[in-house]
Amino acid sequence: RRINARSFRGDGHGQNRSSSRETGRDCSISTLELAMSVAANKARLISSTRELAAQWALTKDSWRDVKCLEFERKYMEQLVSNVEAAMEVIDQLDKLVSKIRSDCE
Repeated sequence: RRINARSFRGDGHGQNRSSSRETGRDCSISTLELAMSVAANKARLISSTRELAAQWALTKDSWRDVKCLEFERKYMEQLVSNVEAAMEVIDQLDKLVSKIRSDCE
Protein backbone atom coordinates (compact mmCIF):
# COMPACT_ATOMS: atom_id res chain seq x y z
CA ARG A 1 0.00 0.00 0.00
CA ARG A 2 1.18 3.48 -0.77
CA ILE A 3 0.77 6.41 1.58
CA ASN A 4 -0.68 9.42 -0.12
CA ALA A 5 -0.18 12.75 1.58
CA ARG A 6 -3.17 15.00 1.63
CA SER A 7 -2.30 18.63 1.26
CA PHE A 8 -2.50 20.70 4.42
CA ARG A 9 -5.34 23.16 4.19
CA GLY A 10 -4.14 26.39 5.70
CA ASP A 11 -3.71 29.92 4.47
CA GLY A 12 -0.86 30.91 6.74
CA HIS A 13 -2.97 33.67 8.28
CA GLY A 14 -5.15 33.99 11.29
CA GLN A 15 -2.80 34.54 14.17
CA ASN A 16 -4.94 36.07 16.84
CA ARG A 17 -4.08 36.76 20.43
CA SER A 18 -7.26 38.59 21.36
CA SER A 19 -8.10 38.84 24.99
CA SER A 20 -11.17 37.15 26.38
CA ARG A 21 -12.44 40.63 27.25
CA GLU A 22 -12.57 41.59 23.56
CA THR A 23 -14.13 38.38 22.17
CA GLY A 24 -15.64 36.61 25.15
CA ARG A 25 -13.20 33.76 24.48
CA ASP A 26 -9.72 32.98 25.72
CA CYS A 27 -7.61 33.14 22.56
CA SER A 28 -4.21 33.54 24.16
CA ILE A 29 -2.76 30.57 22.26
CA SER A 30 -1.81 31.38 18.70
CA THR A 31 -3.93 29.18 16.46
CA LEU A 32 -1.49 29.87 13.65
CA GLU A 33 1.32 28.36 15.74
CA LEU A 34 -0.89 25.39 16.58
CA ALA A 35 -1.86 24.90 12.92
CA MET A 36 1.78 25.08 11.88
CA SER A 37 2.67 22.50 14.52
CA VAL A 38 -0.05 20.16 13.24
CA ALA A 39 1.16 20.66 9.66
CA ALA A 40 4.80 20.13 10.61
CA ASN A 41 4.05 16.93 12.47
CA LYS A 42 1.92 15.63 9.60
CA ALA A 43 4.72 16.37 7.13
CA ARG A 44 7.26 14.67 9.40
CA LEU A 45 5.06 11.57 9.71
CA ILE A 46 4.60 11.38 5.93
CA SER A 47 8.30 11.84 5.28
CA SER A 48 9.36 9.27 7.88
CA THR A 49 6.87 6.72 6.61
CA ARG A 50 8.00 7.18 3.02
CA GLU A 51 11.63 6.80 4.06
CA LEU A 52 10.81 3.64 5.99
CA ALA A 53 8.91 2.25 2.98
CA ALA A 54 11.91 2.96 0.74
CA GLN A 55 14.29 1.26 3.17
CA TRP A 56 11.91 -1.69 3.47
CA ALA A 57 11.86 -2.06 -0.33
CA LEU A 58 15.68 -2.22 -0.31
CA THR A 59 15.64 -4.75 2.50
CA LYS A 60 13.17 -6.96 0.65
CA ASP A 61 15.57 -7.12 -2.30
CA SER A 62 17.93 -9.24 -0.21
CA TRP A 63 15.51 -10.87 2.24
CA ARG A 64 13.11 -13.14 0.39
CA ASP A 65 11.77 -15.87 2.63
CA VAL A 66 8.73 -16.75 4.70
CA LYS A 67 9.92 -14.61 7.62
CA CYS A 68 10.16 -11.59 5.33
CA LEU A 69 6.55 -12.03 4.28
CA GLU A 70 5.53 -12.60 7.88
CA PHE A 71 7.33 -9.44 8.99
CA GLU A 72 5.72 -7.43 6.21
CA ARG A 73 2.22 -8.62 7.06
CA LYS A 74 2.66 -8.33 10.81
CA TYR A 75 4.49 -5.00 11.01
CA MET A 76 4.75 -3.07 7.77
CA GLU A 77 1.14 -3.42 6.63
CA GLN A 78 -0.10 -2.59 10.13
CA LEU A 79 2.17 0.43 10.24
CA VAL A 80 0.79 1.77 6.97
CA SER A 81 -2.74 1.23 8.23
CA ASN A 82 -1.95 3.07 11.47
CA VAL A 83 -0.31 5.96 9.62
CA GLU A 84 -3.35 6.32 7.36
CA ALA A 85 -5.59 6.42 10.46
CA ALA A 86 -3.29 9.02 12.02
CA MET A 87 -3.57 11.16 8.87
CA GLU A 88 -7.34 11.17 9.24
CA VAL A 89 -7.03 12.29 12.86
CA ILE A 90 -4.53 14.99 11.88
CA ASP A 91 -6.96 16.24 9.24
CA GLN A 92 -9.68 16.40 11.91
CA LEU A 93 -7.31 18.35 14.16
CA ASP A 94 -6.65 20.74 11.29
CA LYS A 95 -10.39 21.37 10.94
CA LEU A 96 -10.69 21.92 14.69
CA VAL A 97 -7.80 24.39 14.69
CA SER A 98 -9.42 26.23 11.77
CA LYS A 99 -12.67 26.46 13.73
CA ILE A 100 -10.82 27.73 16.80
CA ARG A 101 -9.04 30.31 14.65
CA SER A 102 -12.35 31.42 13.17
CA ASP A 103 -13.99 31.64 16.61
CA CYS A 104 -11.16 33.79 17.92
CA GLU A 105 -11.18 36.29 15.06
